[in-house]
Amino acid sequence: MPGKPAVTNLWKPPESNLDFRSLYMTNCIACHADQRGIISTSINLNNSVYLSLITPEKMYQTIADGVPGTAMPAFLEKNGGRLTEAQINVLVNGVYAWTSPRKTSPSSLPTYTAPSGNVEHGATVFSTYCAGCHAESVKEKVEASIVGHSYLGLVSNQYLRTVIISGRPEIGHPNWKELSPMSDQDVSDVVAWMAEQRFNGRQKSALP
Repeated sequence: MPGKPAVTNLWKPPESNLDFRSLYMTNCIACHADQRGIISTSINLNNSVYLSLITPEKMYQTIADGVPGTAMPAFLEKNGGRLTEAQINVLVNGVYAWTSPRKTSPSSLPTYTAPSGNVEHGATVFSTYCAGCHAESVKEKVEASIVGHSYLGLVSNQYLRTVIISGRPEIGHPNWKELSPMSDQDVSDVVAWMAEQRFNGRQKSALP
């Protein structure tokens, strides 16, 4: 009859949506781009080193629980989000289907997480590997200063570690191996030093 909607146009509850593309476009693409490699505000999830570094279980946990103190919210319904466990699994499986994780030897790839590093040595590591593009002072005229409150106040220590190891090829940021390479301890130490710059005399936040 005229005006009768097709089955595909009938209303469906949000939790019934198990289409990866629809879920990703609605919840993830604004911050993490997609397989086209476009520039995003956060790490592009279509990064083979990143997918070798993080486990599917850890990715699920991050999506479900979010990252307190950062712009990454919790998406699981019971945590105040709008996605079901099944929908988060669809997102994780879909991201891993984009590309095969890089074949990197476990002995050479730094660990995803690590204990706090040595701040003093971290300053040396930053000067050696990072200062050429990321100034130690926000007043220095280089590509981007990442030691000011504006940036460091938005990201967690784990995010800093992840980007250092995985790189961000879409914006020309090399990964840890392309930086000579850096050792696992180097990564831990430079993250510890950068964390100190976040505070710079101010009250420390609860960032992990």
